Amino acid sequence: MSLEVDYTILRREVAETIMGYDRDPDGLSESEREQIDDSIRAGYVDFLYPENGHPWGFLRPSTTLELDSDVEDYNTPPEFGGVDGHKMYFDADDGSLTEVDNVSVNRILRQRSSSLSNTGRTRVFAVDNMPATGQGPQKSQVMVWPKPDGAYTLHYTMIVKPLMLSLENPSPWGSEEFGECLKSCVVAAAALKFEPSEAAGYTNDKMRRLAAAVAVDKRRNRGRSLGYNGDDSDRTRESFASANHVVKYGGAVYDGN
Repeated sequence: MSLEVDYTILRREVAETIMGYDRDPDGLSESEREQIDDSIRAGYVDFLYPENGHPWGFLRPSTTLELDSDVEDYNTPPEFGGVDGHKMYFDADDGSLTEVDNVSVNRILRQRSSSLSNTGRTRVFAVDNMPATGQGPQKSQVMVWPKPDGAYTLHYTMIVKPLMLSLENPSPWGSEEFGECLKSCVVAAAALKFEPSEAAGYTNDKMRRLAAAVAVDKRRNRGRSLGYNGDDSDRTRESFASANHVVKYGGAVYDGN
């Protein structure tokens, strides 16, 4: 889901608020655009990765991997950053909620080379990061074993590694109520760059909005994992832990209670 604000709106916000340009950002010089883009990148990073380390729920979307018969390697989306929880699950329509465990690439390769039968119901997977080329983001693929003996759907929670904003990638990650928070992060980054003597006020506004956004995100995602409900017969190899996650921002404390 994307915010109502986008790359063009963020450009205009910096141009008007910090740089004093009361005109369409498309009319800026190349040098001016580069300076504004530097601020947008810095502010977007501040928004995505708060100082307190809060993991945004919108960067952990639920998604699926569609397995095809006899296909054992699958390309991942451009913003794929990993599998949260290190497990995938078969679709209920496939007859069970069997777990598929995350293992090393080397184990997958050993299984493929040493097993007499490499076809069946997939039991394990690995994420293989491809060599970086310097041309765009580093790519990865999901390797599975055994090779699927039919078409299946695997469910998992993806860790998102967002691409930087640009004309080609204008929509940031988040949801509508976080739009003003993102704008405040970008403006604060621009103030530090262009108007350091005025930056304190913009930074305080950023911290206040981040604190509110973190509190909203915590409430929204509190019920995503409701814990285990069973008799232990199906989880002999699993361990579960609970923790009280305390968030501190700008002197305010949010403990999720």
